[in-house]
Amino acid sequence: MLHEGKSKELLKRIIQHAQLDRSIFVVVRDEEGEKMNGTNKVDEIIDCIFSVDVCEVYFVDRIRRKSKGWIVVVLEYETLPEEIISDYLLNDYIEELVKIGELAL
Repeated sequence: MLHEGKSKELLKRIIQHAQLDRSIFVVVRDEEGEKMNGTNKVDEIIDCIFSVDVCEVYFVDRIRRKSKGWIVVVLEYETLPEEIISDYLLNDYIEELVKIGELAL
């Protein structure tokens, strides 16, 4: 991927900011909906995201057992880092995460 380093940095910032709240568990699902990550470690989450072309990343509140939102990541060779998030749940929580991620660029 042409802009892999910057793309990873954008996603890393989003994940790290979400994890400031210890109740958040990040879940990566592939196109078939299969859970890909077994831990909440940032490096494992990033590796899972970059092992497929399209995935959904959910931010789950472990205490309430409810998703706070999601983003869809699409990785193509020439995609600019600010374009890898192709869709997301439109709410204040996710919008804040996306803005924080874009600060990495």
